[in-house]
Amino acid sequence: MSADGIPFSQNVSARNLRADGAMLCDLSVLLAAGDVIGLQSGIRKARFRIVNSERLSSRVAEICLVDGQACPWADILPPQPSPARLDREPGLREKRRFTRYHIPFPIELNCEETNGIPMRTVASDVSGRGCYVETFFPLPVGTQLNFVVHFGERKVESTAIVRACDGGVGMGIEFVGLNLDTQTEMQDCIENQARAAKEVPGR
Repeated sequence: MSADGIPFSQNVSARNLRADGAMLCDLSVLLAAGDVIGLQSGIRKARFRIVNSERLSSRVAEICLVDGQACPWADILPPQPSPARLDREPGLREKRRFTRYHIPFPIELNCEETNGIPMRTVASDVSGRGCYVETFFPLPVGTQLNFVVHFGERKVESTAIVRACDGGVGMGIEFVGLNLDTQTEMQDCIENQARAAKEVPGR
């Protein structure tokens, strides 16, 4: 059911696939946070809860697998490193702890493609290593960016690179200029914001 209470069925595209959720794109209807929908991938079906939904160039919605349901795209997810491998390769352990959160996170971007004009926007799916910026006109993969973010009482200016480009939807950005200490501090701030958002009545 859509947010208007109307039954619907459609094909959609998905990104940011995880074992417990994903981001749906190109929705023809608006979905209400907290509602449950059925989703089929191949021959497998599962129920998902809507975490967040908003209109941009198309309608997008973050979904989370309902408890007790099996992930319908588990067979196409990359294998997770074993605990033993994480112990042998600390870099993998560090990468894994930077969980992405779907919270509003203001960011300012600047590059040659924008003619030096700062692009002020709000990122989503953000972590200390990068974010996803939803925009009508994403920049090409490989584009070098300068960015400015504020977290806690800090203002950080550094460099980033576009790692993914979804036409008409947005782009994935990696914060290549941040050292590990700054990434960790930023991640802590993001996690605090995510916890605070869950504590707001009505969310």
